[in-house]
Amino acid sequence: MSAESWPVNWDKIVINFVSRRLDQRAGCCLLVDRDGLIRAEVRAGLTRLGWAVVAVGHDSLGLRRAYEDHCRSTFPAQPANALLLLPGDLPIPYDIERTLPSLSVGLTDIFPGLDTALLPGLSPEWYAAIFAARANGESITGLDGSATLAFVLAHCPDKPLPLHPTFVGYVLLLAGLVGQRQRLTDALRAALTAFFAPILGHTFRFPDLAVGEHFLSAVWQAYHQGLAGVEAVAAPIDPLVAEAAIRLDQEPGLQDAFTQLRMQGTLPAWRLPPRVQVAPWLRQDVHFYVERTEFLGHELIQIAGQLPSVSHPLADWANFARLWARMRLTFYETQPVAATVAAHFQTLQLQVEEGFLAWLLEYYPALLQRAYLPEPAAVHHLLPYLAATFPVAADSSLAILVVDGMGLDDWTAITDIWRRQDLTWRIDDRTLLALIPTLTSVSRQALLAGNLPQHFANSWTHTNQERTHWEKFWLAQGMPQEEICYLRNLTGDGSRTDHILHAALRGVQKIVGAFVINDIDSMIHSTPEAAQLLAQMRTWEERFAVVQRTVATLLYHFDRVVVTSDHGHVEGRGIGDIPLGQVAEERALRTRLFTRYQRDSLVSHEDVLRWPGWGLPSEQSVLLPLSLGLFAKKDTAGIGHGGASIEEVFVPFAVITRE
Repeated sequence: MSAESWPVNWDKIVINFVSRRLDQRAGCCLLVDRDGLIRAEVRAGLTRLGWAVVAVGHDSLGLRRAYEDHCRSTFPAQPANALLLLPGDLPIPYDIERTLPSLSVGLTDIFPGLDTALLPGLSPEWYAAIFAARANGESITGLDGSATLAFVLAHCPDKPLPLHPTFVGYVLLLAGLVGQRQRLTDALRAALTAFFAPILGHTFRFPDLAVGEHFLSAVWQAYHQGLAGVEAVAAPIDPLVAEAAIRLDQEPGLQDAFTQLRMQGTLPAWRLPPRVQVAPWLRQDVHFYVERTEFLGHELIQIAGQLPSVSHPLADWANFARLWARMRLTFYETQPVAATVAAHFQTLQLQVEEGFLAWLLEYYPALLQRAYLPEPAAVHHLLPYLAATFPVAADSSLAILVVDGMGLDDWTAITDIWRRQDLTWRIDDRTLLALIPTLTSVSRQALLAGNLPQHFANSWTHTNQERTHWEKFWLAQGMPQEEICYLRNLTGDGSRTDHILHAALRGVQKIVGAFVINDIDSMIHSTPEAAQLLAQMRTWEERFAVVQRTVATLLYHFDRVVVTSDHGHVEGRGIGDIPLGQVAEERALRTRLFTRYQRDSLVSHEDVLRWPGWGLPSEQSVLLPLSLGLFAKKDTAGIGHGGASIEEVFVPFAVITRE
């Protein structure tokens, strides 16, 4: 096969690799995914080629069940060609291993000759770039760690770096990693530390994603201060930050990289007076603005061009969800705006919801079944991921703070306030998918149980069993009962919350704890307009600082604090109500639940979607309003949750530690 004919998309590369090795096979086969390469898009591609892909997950019982259902000769009605997809660390029973052929796929198979200890967790774009270099005939036979690192850096997907370390190369690499939301393994970070230490000093440590993003933000702020004529700052500037800010006016490569980060929404635009002189590379309504409403219109055009398609992976939609949250925050903070800008925002929002729903219907079921390593996709993956990634013990404790109803726009507003206060916290910021319907009883309970609602069918419409599920998970990890803490309904002023927390944590040391704050969800159910909700959020956070004070208190007692949410919220308009079937604990405006016995009596409604119910108890039916509809009096404005909008489904997931 010629170099030009190799697939350039990473998922297509993996599909091609697997399918070529399946060409001579039929029937059932074990597909062992050692490095998490068989993503939802790869599974869809293999399905199109005629293979029924059955995700087993990390469950030995699930493997046995899949084998019995799809591979035994006593089940001739099952698909002729089935791939049982399992992770590399799942033991295979002897009878299954002896009976079924197996195919193992991992980085060492696709990249022979590289030191693959440095490769896990890289972005698909990076893998595709490395593969393209190999397909173009570059020799990568028997490269050690340092040679592998040089090869990888020479094929960065954004801007290839020289083989020798330079300061500009370091900043460019950091900008590329932050722009891709790329997390690095400890092995690769150690290799990069050794690579850049000769020019950055023996104390240099290559930063993780959170610290790297903070560094680039500091460079951008320092450059702005110099541009705006700020004479002094409260604290001395890091010498590396100062040097990078100076280099911005000298290096076109850095200018391109920072422009890209700015246009992605990772860096903010500045407010500058109209008479300030700026360098030729800086453009109004991209790097800075003079009039806020005009800038907002430009931002809407910019973000519309970044809307992913149905074929894009989860990472692209997650990045867009962050940008969209920032866009929404900017829009509601700028009120009132010109009618043309408001109309543009509303039109774009409908396009976003339509595209996101189409993507969900295609990939959501596969994402629910995805392995929780190397990264969790949905809220029910979080506990298994944390247990595997941050093993808890007497010297490594963990708290989870669930802010009920907090969407990405709320989280953006909160962290904006934190940044202005210059808190000494390290925040590793990511996202998760809430479960659909985005109800507290469904999504928060799944989060705290570490399991899908189909496994707690008796309690999925209420939250009375949350403590039981939470404790059951950690008891199964070997944690003593007295070291597990659960506390919900935290609300009100910060001093009262401090008192409750300290009282609950006094005495026996708690190793793991779950804590739930209800303020945002309470405001959702009592506020009719998004702009009013944002105003309340600002007042609430600045007056009470509940989240900030709670995190500070928990950091006093625990080594890590994970801040997350069970669902977000979205503004909408009533489409008319449908009488409740099965009553959930929480009356949400964006969902209605019915049992299978009520299914036939449902009145058809053109603005309603019957949700397939993936991951839910099998006897249930879920109705969701399409687009931004609410199950409320027709044309009544309101804010709700329970549906499948991007604002409700993507929630924050941040790991916070003390610096």
